[in-house]
Order: sequence, then structure tokens, then C-alpha cells
Amino acid sequence: MTDASSWVFAVVRRLKEQSADTSALSEVYAALADLASALAVHSVIVAVDDVFLGRQVFGSRRAPFAEAELPFGLSGPPGVCTVPELRLDAASVGALVDAVGSVIARATCPERGLVTQRHSGRDALIRTVAEATSRAVRYRWGFTLVLVRFDVGAVLPMTPVIESMRARLRLGDVLEPYGDDGVALVLPATPGDRAPEILHRAAADGPRVCFGLASSPAESTDAPALIELAEDRLREAGRLDM
Repeated sequence: MTDASSWVFAVVRRLKEQSADTSALSEVYAALADLASALAVHSVIVAVDDVFLGRQVFGSRRAPFAEAELPFGLSGPPGVCTVPELRLDAASVGALVDAVGSVIARATCPERGLVTQRHSGRDALIRTVAEATSRAVRYRWGFTLVLVRFDVGAVLPMTPVIESMRARLRLGDVLEPYGDDGVALVLPATPGDRAPEILHRAAADGPRVCFGLASSPAESTDAPALIELAEDRLREAGRLDM
């Protein structure tokens, strides 16, 4: 790991440890300012896509950005850039984008996971997977999508199960509710043959699960198609488990 990547992942850990309150947004700016200082650059800019808020851009200078200033644009894929330009590896870029996105989610709507599941669960999942496939293409940073169903009779209430799994996942992994009795995992930089190991470690103390997975960009870079592929495999796993 390069020195630059080490500094980026230190900021990722710092942001992941923030509490779920509105002051966490100020911490994003402070963390990016410290990162700019550590990297000896004028500024660090991070663009993320939020399911509720849309495109959000944060910078170490706390100043508005015109689209011309951003290499990825205000409508392009999420990303990270520095001024002057410093090349960062794909893994650290993806981890920082995900960490900032997580802070926004916690700070602006602590219960958005339940709201998303109730009102627009599939749309939210498509948006999340679309963001991941965009990063997979742009940065060659592949990922595996895992759709998980729990043993329904053992799952109530769901919240403790989800929180237990989230605490066991790696930095950069994404967990969202999936339907009424499952979760969706987006596992960056993880080939399909490693995904079951990560899932079973995260779900070690929970109810029995079955799952279906699909990898991008190896199998598809289209979010709906990738989700459908994982769902087909989940249904097949459910039949084999009967």
C-alpha cells in the first residue's frame, strides 16, 4: 500500500467511526482538510451519489465547485480528485467515496434504511448497485453483489440481525435491507468465490441464510441485470435448500 493510500484509508476509518449526528458532516470537511495536508495538495474533492439527496460534492476548502473544476463532473460517476492531481489507487478511491456516503446517510436520516425498504426498496437497491457498477467500470474496481434471505421464522426483529452483520463487515462493504426478510451486500474488490466466506463471517451469530450472488464487471455492468442474475441464483438456492 502506498503512503497516499495509507492516508486515505486512515480517513476512511475516521469517518466510519463517526456518530450518527449532524456534526458528522462537519467532520467530513475536517477529515478532507487533514487529508489534503497529509497528501501535500491544495484540495481534495469527493463526489458521491445519495439515494435521497442525489449528487453531493465535498471538498477540503469548503467552497462551492463549478462543474468545470471537477474531473468527474457534477453528473458523472462518483469519484475523488485532488488539486494538483495526485493519482490514487482504485481501492482507496472507492473506500473514501463509500465512507463519505455513509456519513451523509447517518447524518441526514438515521432511519433511512427502514424508509427506503418500505417505500422504494428496489429502486434504492438499483441505485446502490448502479453506483457500484459505475465505479467498477471507471476504476476497474470490481465487486460482488450478494442477495441474502434469512430463515423467516427466526428473524424477528430484523434490526438486531442487520446491525450485527453490519458490525462484522469490512470497511467499504455496503449493507441494505432487501425485501421483508433479507439484506443486500455490495462487497468491493471481492471476487465471487470469496463472497460466501465474508457473508458467513458476517452472519455467524444470526439465523440460517440462503443467498445468490453476481459479480461486476465480470458478469454484467448493468445494475438491473446484475440484480436479476443474483435473484435467479437466490431462488435456485432456496429450492435446493428445501
